[in-house]
Amino acid sequence: MLPKWVSLYQTLKIINKHWDHDDKQRRKCMSENRMISRKTKKKFREKYYSLYRFVDQGWNKVRPSTIKHYYERAKHGYSYQDNWAMDSYMIETLLPMFENLKNDTHGAGMQFYLTEDGVDEVGNPTDSATEKALDRQQNVYGEIIYGLKCAKQVNDMDFDYKKDFEKMNNSVKRSFELIGEYFFTFWN
Repeated sequence: MLPKWVSLYQTLKIINKHWDHDDKQRRKCMSENRMISRKTKKKFREKYYSLYRFVDQGWNKVRPSTIKHYYERAKHGYSYQDNWAMDSYMIETLLPMFENLKNDTHGAGMQFYLTEDGVDEVGNPTDSATEKALDRQQNVYGEIIYGLKCAKQVNDMDFDYKKDFEKMNNSVKRSFELIGEYFFTFWN
């Protein structure tokens, strides 16, 4: 039998110690846990609940299984947990990447240049052709970002299904078509 002043940590320690044993031990352990009075539990909640929540939130970020997922993401680029909802993972990953590409562009890929925009004697694009290519690239990035934002809204169910689904689904399709078309020009 536990005294009334026993801490929650000690109670959890007792539960974990006896949990793997037979049912008789488990029942004994649970009855020991019940000996903590409601008054004591209420005092604990009033005094330490904010601390408990803080520790719990921190623990969720560093618990061993989470660290395992961080390691897998660092090693492979994804963890098996990301395969559970690949659409969410791709949206969360691609959207900031393309926003960063749009804001920090250091040139355009050759697919964005057209010969009718102008070339010099040697065959290099002129300054006006480069400006047009950069404009085309920004437009493509804008369309991709819009499509990915629509995909995020569809994934979060944050839209009027009857009115907007077709429009949003078409912009998502267009976004991934553009990703496929300009795949080798996404660099910074």
